[in-house]
Parts: sequence; structure tokens; C-alpha cells
Amino acid sequence: MKTTLKIACMILSFFYVLFGLISLFNWVIGNFPLSNLNIIKIWIIDIPADLGYTLFMLTVGLLLIYGAFTKEILSISCLFIGSLLALSGMALQIIIAISNLIDAYIITLFGEQLAITLVNDLLRPEVVLGTACLPLLIISIQMIKEI
Repeated sequence: MKTTLKIACMILSFFYVLFGLISLFNWVIGNFPLSNLNIIKIWIIDIPADLGYTLFMLTVGLLLIYGAFTKEILSISCLFIGSLLALSGMALQIIIAISNLIDAYIITLFGEQLAITLVNDLLRPEVVLGTACLPLLIISIQMIKEI
């Protein structure tokens, strides 16, 4: 695997693991208020306090980092599975954003005023990092075809 691809895998895996750990921290703080710590929000990116989200982010991050440091065949498979999981998480969040938009539209037909959260739904870490994983998926598919 090329050095630039390994560096890209390491950078993306760092952010996936970072957001996964922040989500775990937010979940612990939300469920066990032990002190005056606040839920972490990075800039305008909303990081949910959810264990399933934490598991997803840590799995993708560890697959990408494992793919950067293993042998050629295992590296390609980890890169393929990790980027495929990242893109499926991104697709799921985009579907959720569209369904929230449709739900808000239907409720406004009955006269209620709602704030649309489309920007918040699309600026979540799995969408932002998932778009960065798209080239990794394309490269891993090309590497699989060469085998």
C-alpha cells in the first residue's frame, strides 16, 4: 500500500476514534453526572451521546488503522470493509436527515411551526468523515481488482 494511502488511513482513523471516544465521554457524562463536566461539542458538529454510535465510530477507526499497518492482502480487506462501513453510516445519516425534513414538512402542513435541523443532521461526524472515506473505497476496489 502506498505511503499517502497509509497516512490518509491513519488521519481518518484518528478522527473516527476521537469522535467515538468523545461520544462515549458524552454518554458517561449524560448518564452518570459525577461532576460539573459538560457534553463536548466540537465547533458546530453535534456528537451524540450514544453507545451504538460509539461502537460504530470505534469499529471504523480501528479497521482503518489496522489496514494501515498490516500486510498487503489483509490491509486491502480492512481498508475495503472500513470504508464501506463508513459510507453505509453516512448513507444512513443522510436517509435520517431526509426523513426528518419530510417529517417537519408534514407537521407544518397542520399549522405548527418547526425549526428544520437539516444542517445539524448533515454536519454530523459520520457524514463529514464518510465523504472523506469515499476515495478510500474507490482505491480499495481498484486494489481488489488487481489481485
